[in-house]
Amino acid sequence: MAIQKKSKAKSQVKKSSSSIGKGESKKAPRVGMILKEGGLLLLGAIAFYLFICMISFSPTDPGPFQVSGIGPEAGVPVQNWGGRVGAWIADLMFNVFGKMAYLFIVLIVAAAWHLIDEREVKTESVSVSAIISPVLGFVFAMIGATTLDNLYIQDPVALPYVSGGMLGDIANQFLLPRFGVVGTTLIALGLFLSGVTLVTRLSWFSLMDWLGAKGFMLVNYLVERFGGIKDEIKGAAERKRRTESVSTLREKMVKKKPPKITPKISVPKQ
Repeated sequence: MAIQKKSKAKSQVKKSSSSIGKGESKKAPRVGMILKEGGLLLLGAIAFYLFICMISFSPTDPGPFQVSGIGPEAGVPVQNWGGRVGAWIADLMFNVFGKMAYLFIVLIVAAAWHLIDEREVKTESVSVSAIISPVLGFVFAMIGATTLDNLYIQDPVALPYVSGGMLGDIANQFLLPRFGVVGTTLIALGLFLSGVTLVTRLSWFSLMDWLGAKGFMLVNYLVERFGGIKDEIKGAAERKRRTESVSTLREKMVKKKPPKITPKISVPKQ
């Protein structure tokens, strides 16, 4: 009897431990999904705030790179929609990244979109690589984009920041003397593409396959479409030709004089 009681107690302990383990395994994916949704909302809010700060940028607003004597201290109100903090952020981002500061927002939106795709993936924990790889992607993409912007794009109007920002200017000062224009371009392009891949998990080979398939579909559609139009043009020309030939034949028949038929009078024989 004592042995049976001990075995029953062990089985109950095993059942309780297995039920606890199942409950924890069910809670873990739920926690991971909640963290992803929270990160999605946070990234969306940050991207929107940065966007309104940058589109309302004004050189008269205070900032880390602005000259003294302007801004609220000089009696000029802050024009930035993000307030004083937004003015500082916009001035900092435009001077560091140039126009590529808008790419920073695009990458944030891409990272948020990636979180949307992975909301339903049940992961027990957030891995370190899942956090480090997007951060490295941001760094690589911004270095590559600002380098190319500073190297090839010259702004037609004078702006309070250089093309490509300080980051692109520093990168070109380091790369150009050592690798030349071609080498710098290839390095910057590689950094940009790899950075976009790390942030968005985009496969460039899959993208090329998708574009190729869509291109073949477009070509087939155009061939079918223009082939049908060609047949319609041929049919219209053939109908016109038949109509003209019928009208010409009718005109000839109208103009043609009817033949005279002389009656034959038979004379009776006497």
